[in-house]
Amino acid sequence: MSLFGRSSFHPDLTQIDGQGNSSLYSAIYSDDPEIARILIEHGAKISSNLESDRFNLLHTAALAGKASVLAVLIAAAPPSLLREENIFGRTPFGEAVAAKQDDCIRLLRAIEPTCQL
Repeated sequence: MSLFGRSSFHPDLTQIDGQGNSSLYSAIYSDDPEIARILIEHGAKISSNLESDRFNLLHTAALAGKASVLAVLIAAAPPSLLREENIFGRTPFGEAVAAKQDDCIRLLRAIEPTCQL
């Protein structure tokens, strides 16, 4: 028996909301690390860039101050995503600093002490 009392659970990873956002993006803004973990385990892509702004989902979680979800994303992401810059030239760490998201700043510093803005 697993999640929701079913023997198997297969989330729809192609589902997009009315604003064009993925289920994983919605999990970030819902601050739901468990749903984020389930979506990632079932193949949701962390590296998806949103439109042309070159934000990956690590940027999004850091900017929004969703440290618990950011931790789940980081655990599943390739290390290169921590160094990826968006159109503003900021890494996820730089977004956390710009938005004054202290929990995300501490998390990112703990994971990669040489984080760059």
